[in-house]
Amino acid sequence: MFDAERKPMQKGAGVMTTHTGLAPAAPRLVRARGVRLVSAGRDLWRVTDGAGIVIGHLSRAASDGASDHERPYRARRFRPSSAGFVDVGTFWSADDAVDALRFSR
Repeated sequence: MFDAERKPMQKGAGVMTTHTGLAPAAPRLVRARGVRLVSAGRDLWRVTDGAGIVIGHLSRAASDGASDHERPYRARRFRPSSAGFVDVGTFWSADDAVDALRFSR
């Protein structure tokens, strides 16, 4: 890279990096105690119990221009017998989705 005077730039000098597509913050859980949400991608979190064991995934529905409060949460659990994920349900609150994962195991 060159600066305005066509001189080679020092590594890292004058370079600005813009991060896009960063994962949004995890939803705030009010009721679900003893669980943690760990980012697994954009609008996707692993739900772990107090021992760090993954009990399922929490995701947001596709946006289609909807604001965050208009997008429901989807709870999914990995089922080894089918080698895939099984839907537990779709919920309007993150707490309800996490409770469904916690109480369905």
